[in-house]
Amino acid sequence: MDGEKIMAVEDDTFNGERIALFCARNESCSFDNVIILDPPSKPIVGVNIVDEDLNIADSTGHKAGEYFVSGGGTLDVSGVVTNDTDIGGIEFVVDEGSAGEMSETAIAAPYSAQFNFSPAGNHDVRAWLLDGALQRLPDAEAADELPLVDVNGIHLVGLRDDITAGLRDDNPGDDISLDGRNTGGGYQSVLNDLLTAGNLKPVTVLDEGNSGETSFGGAARIEQVLARTPAAQGYLVFYGVNDAIAGVTKDAFKTNMQQIITAVRDAGKAIFLAKAPPDLIDSVRDARIEEYNAAIVELVNNQANGFVGYAPPDFHAYFSDPLNGPDPSSVNDLMAADNLHPNGEGYRSMARLWCLELKGQLGIRIDMACP
Repeated sequence: MDGEKIMAVEDDTFNGERIALFCARNESCSFDNVIILDPPSKPIVGVNIVDEDLNIADSTGHKAGEYFVSGGGTLDVSGVVTNDTDIGGIEFVVDEGSAGEMSETAIAAPYSAQFNFSPAGNHDVRAWLLDGALQRLPDAEAADELPLVDVNGIHLVGLRDDITAGLRDDNPGDDISLDGRNTGGGYQSVLNDLLTAGNLKPVTVLDEGNSGETSFGGAARIEQVLARTPAAQGYLVFYGVNDAIAGVTKDAFKTNMQQIITAVRDAGKAIFLAKAPPDLIDSVRDARIEEYNAAIVELVNNQANGFVGYAPPDFHAYFSDPLNGPDPSSVNDLMAADNLHPNGEGYRSMARLWCLELKGQLGIRIDMACP
């Protein structure tokens, strides 16, 4: 992007035939000026963050869509080289030039290293290609960098439909978190800023929203989401609006949500539910949403599900009360013109409510302010 390499993947499963471009979880996308080149004679290096603490030779590298935040103190890195002829190895360096600089050299493929940290904070990770004398090669493409990597942080994933995807957000001013980790609108970047300021540690809130999805769709893909985000500590989950449009019964909704809860718990992760916002244009659908929200309370109160000291944020009550918006004479001033999705101010409110209910969870400070 803008002249900088943002991804490096090596996959020897494919050695010929054709290439295809794929677009997912976007309102629209297009591809232009796609060029396929023969590999250059000079080697190119790419550095990856390894999500799993497994044999790095078997790992596919970082799966999350944005910069890496791990809740643990161990950082595994690996290097990809386009051509390792006459290459003596890869030098991995963390925080080069600082007082806390750390480095390791891998002299044989698979090129990998492991670093251990105590305090939370952002780190710079670099990979340098070495010649046979283990000296750094001078070529620009013989080095790669990930400038915003962290351990001992807070890593959350939002799972839902187009509200989690930030549809109808009309405030572009807060679409990118202050640390640059989270982008795209919705509540995620705002929640990142609130949690980062309140806990003095790096945070990422990834977006796994899927437009039009019901609770059934969430249950069907939860295993895939878990596989894509193994470094995540907690999942923020709420459904209801699309279920109401589809006429899903309360019992079916509750079964789907229980499946999501069980899958996340079985993966050793935390899960946090919320009550869905209202449908302000259809009272019948809104009545169904209130039934689903009652099911959410039942699931949270079920001791077997492990929601200790947690109350789901009530988006339905908040968005239905005109006193909570900027205009006390209107109940829809937190909603977009379609009266189904939050507007920019509504997403900011959603982030604040998540912030309030996450206090005390995953080591998040209880005295944190959520303005």
